[in-house]
Parts: sequence; C-alpha cells; structure tokens
Amino acid sequence: MSSKVALVYDNGEYNVVVNETVIYTDKKIEDAYKEFEKIVKNNRSMQDTSWESISSYVKSLQLDGLEIEEVYKNISFRNLKYFHNTGKLFYTGRGEMFPLNGGYRLLSFILKLVADKKLEDSEALLEICKEAMKNAMTYRVTEFSFILTSPIFNYGNVEYNFYTKSMHKGTSCDPASFETFKNYVLEIIKGQICE
Repeated sequence: MSSKVALVYDNGEYNVVVNETVIYTDKKIEDAYKEFEKIVKNNRSMQDTSWESISSYVKSLQLDGLEIEEVYKNISFRNLKYFHNTGKLFYTGRGEMFPLNGGYRLLSFILKLVADKKLEDSEALLEICKEAMKNAMTYRVTEFSFILTSPIFNYGNVEYNFYTKSMHKGTSCDPASFETFKNYVLEIIKGQICE
C-alpha cells in the first residue's frame, strides 16, 4: 500500500499526516515522533492490497448490511469494522470497540464464509476471536479453516474447516458443526482446562 506519511510542524504543533489527512497532533516532538514511527511501521506491515481491489472484492460479495465508506476507506459488516489506512479490524458489539488480530485477512475470511453460506452467525466466530485475544492466544485463518493455537489444547491447536465441516483436535479429525466447535473451544478457554 502506498501511503504518504509525514511529520509536519505547523503553528506550534506537530502533526502526523497520512495521505494529506492529519491524524495526530501534539505539542511535544517526542510524542509526535513516536506516533509517526508507529504509523510508518503499521503501513509497512499492512498487506499490499490496494483499497480499490478490497472495495471491489467486498462489493462483489453483495452482502446485506455491508457498508463501504470510500472517503475514509473503512468497511462495516454487522459487528465488524475495518479501517484500511491502519489495517486494523475491530469487534464493535456490546457497546465496545475491541481490536482483533488479522486485519483485512480475517475480515475477508468472514465475509467469504457468510457469502458462501458456510457461516450464518459471524458473531460466534468473533466471540472466539475476542476470548482468544483476552487470554493471549493466537489464531489464524487459511483458505478454509480457522485455527487457534495455545498449550491448553491437545497438541497445541484446534482447527475448524468450514467447508468440510470438521474439527481437528491435534490427533483426531471429526465431523462437527461450527456450534460444536465453538462450545468446545469456549469451554476450554473460559475454564482454562488442559485437554
């Protein structure tokens, strides 16, 4: 992604500017510079997917309740909000704005599952992501699967494949509904019971 990031001094204040939009202002150079470095790092680590291709792909899914804000480059779907300029994804349910790992990759995974009718209730997957984040667990997505990694799971991870409707628990792969997977995972996370 080609974002122009600048640190500008103007009228006694330091401004961090991204693509000619002021996003941070401070009177102290040290604080402004820290924010500048953070934004540069975030922009460097973001996917090289252009906003135009993201917007075009998301529109092609034709999902009810999907909102695309072209000016500020953000996408809202149910309780998900993605900000392209920072690459951040947030869960916005229950009156909170909780940051999630995964950015656009997680968003596109969820949207594709909903469009393909493989996931009816995206809120259930978001609940797992949120609980994982709160308990310092990692998760990732592949083309078809959601994978949670933590020592509390058998062999360190548990995976759900939405297309084969199967749960992989380290040593076994069994047919299971997503609801079964969700209940299994949340019971272990909330109870912190080693399997």
